[in-house]
Amino acid sequence: MNIKPLSVIIVILAVIAVIIGGLSSSKDKKIIKETNQPLLDSSTLGKATKIVLNAKIANETIVLQKKDTDWILPDFYSMKVNFEKMESLANDIMEAKIGRVASSNPEKFSTFELGNKVVELYDKDDQLVWKLDIGKDGASSGAFVNINEEEVVYLSNIALFFDNKVEDWVDKKFNDFDPGTVRKVATVVLDPKGKEEVAFEVKRADGSQPFVATTELGEKEVTDHNKFQEIINTLKNAVYTSLEDLTKEEVKSALANTRDIQLTFADDSSMNITVGKSIPPEPKKEKSKKGEEQEKEEEPAPEPEIYMIVEHSDPDHSLNRIAKVKAFKVPDNVYDRMPEKWLDVVKEKEEPKPKGPEPAPATEGETED
Repeated sequence: MNIKPLSVIIVILAVIAVIIGGLSSSKDKKIIKETNQPLLDSSTLGKATKIVLNAKIANETIVLQKKDTDWILPDFYSMKVNFEKMESLANDIMEAKIGRVASSNPEKFSTFELGNKVVELYDKDDQLVWKLDIGKDGASSGAFVNINEEEVVYLSNIALFFDNKVEDWVDKKFNDFDPGTVRKVATVVLDPKGKEEVAFEVKRADGSQPFVATTELGEKEVTDHNKFQEIINTLKNAVYTSLEDLTKEEVKSALANTRDIQLTFADDSSMNITVGKSIPPEPKKEKSKKGEEQEKEEEPAPEPEIYMIVEHSDPDHSLNRIAKVKAFKVPDNVYDRMPEKWLDVVKEKEEPKPKGPEPAPATEGETED
């Protein structure tokens, strides 16, 4: 058997295979998508468990990660993503279509200024399944795009806007609980005489039942169920405007003047919620240059600020990571609706109305009206 010619043939076949593979790969890179075809199909979007956003002007990467049925921000205390912004992002991409081929020559791609915005989708194995590279705007509308690093640039009708700061993606309603699952509310109020602070607690068997005090009440007092329902709804719907460091003077002042609530839920988990109101410093009086007796008009004192800290019984909850370093700045009404006095949580028992006299029986020949 002639071994040498056989080995030469094998080498030649291997070279041909490499060449054909290279040509095939190059050909795949230049597959032209049809006009009016969506940039992204729904099946690919459905595989995504992580979305990475980059914008050149911001120089910041936004990571959106799917956790169970929610989307979170792993780089921002694992807080939940604002659903409306998530929905808007998906709709903007899914509605975008290919207009025309702008170029299939990689040497000309630099003229399209790709990299202004980049969107990447990853699957559950953290494998990249789709990439969109957005360049400069078109002459009249849309923008130039490149999909999956293929050797084609298209003009698309896409109009994609997304926030460039990770904190802007946070769901501002940070207290994520179902009010109907609250089984117990505990707080501290001033006693009926307004002298000392006392613990006050209410319970209910399920969400359809009224709250009833476990704290001893006066003979003519009952729990103000509606007040506790208001407290729960206020905390649930609280929207923060900013996150501030615990070292900030206004935050330290607020945390020295607090109203505290503990909520316990049907699964025995709980949340400790502290709401504080800052006490503005006394305005400084400055002497006028005309003389020590004449004083300058006082500047108005700064408005009090309201801050909230939330801690969860689950040690891995995202709220606990925030509570170590930050406080939520919230509207004034959150503090105002938290109980302070005994009469904030109880009301006077309604006495049953006395029954009137029984009507006299009708005599013969009379009819009742």
